[in-house]
Amino acid sequence: MVVSDILSDALRRDALEMVDSLDPSNKQVIASNDLFAVRNVCGVVPDLLPLVFTPVLRDLVLEHCGNEAFLTKSIYFDKPASSNWFVAYHQDISISVESRQEVDGFTGWTAKRGVIGVIPPPEFLESTLTVRIHFDDTDGTNGALRVLPRSHRHGILNTTTDHSTEMICSVKAGAAMLMRPLLMHASSRSVSHRPRRVLHLEFNNAELPAPLRWAERSPLP
Repeated sequence: MVVSDILSDALRRDALEMVDSLDPSNKQVIASNDLFAVRNVCGVVPDLLPLVFTPVLRDLVLEHCGNEAFLTKSIYFDKPASSNWFVAYHQDISISVESRQEVDGFTGWTAKRGVIGVIPPPEFLESTLTVRIHFDDTDGTNGALRVLPRSHRHGILNTTTDHSTEMICSVKAGAAMLMRPLLMHASSRSVSHRPRRVLHLEFNNAELPAPLRWAERSPLP
C-alpha cells in the first residue's frame, strides 16, 4: 500500500538535514561505497520521529496498530546512485531485542554489530506495521521494492520460486509504502544516477513476554 503526501518538501529537507548532520563515526552508522545506513536512527536523532510523524502518518499507524501502538525499529537507508547490490526475495522475520533471554518460541538468535536479533512467534510479525517513508522518487531503476502481493498471509516461508505475481512498488518522494514484514520483497540493483533514501519505521502494539524487551521501544510522539 502506497500513501502519498506523508511529508512535504520542507519536512523532507529538514529530516535529511538532521540525518546528514550525524557524525559518521557513530557506531550506529554503517557507511560504504554502496550503502549508507543508520540503525536506531530515531534514537540517535531524537527530533526525527516527531518531525516525520505527521497527522496523516499518525492516523495510519493508529488505524493498523491501534491506540496502544509504539515504535519498535527505525533505520535510515541511502542506496547511492553508484550502488550495484541487490537483495533477493525474503521476509523480515527477525526483531531487535535489548538482550538475549531464553523464552519459548523465540529462536534463531543473532548478534551483529551490537544488535541482538531473534525470530519471534509469527503473531509478533503479523502485528507489525512497516512504514517506509521515501525521500526520493523511487522506481525500478533505482532500487524500488519488488513484492509478491498477499504473500504475508502464509506465515514464515522457507523459499518461493513463483514470481508470476511480482509487482514493482514505485513511490514518489514524500510518500510512504506500508507493508507487513512477512510480505516477500526484494530490491534490484540501481541502474540510474538517482539515490534511494528511505526512512524505515516499524510499529507494533504487542509487548514481548518478560524478560524480553524491544530494543528500540519508544512511545509515539
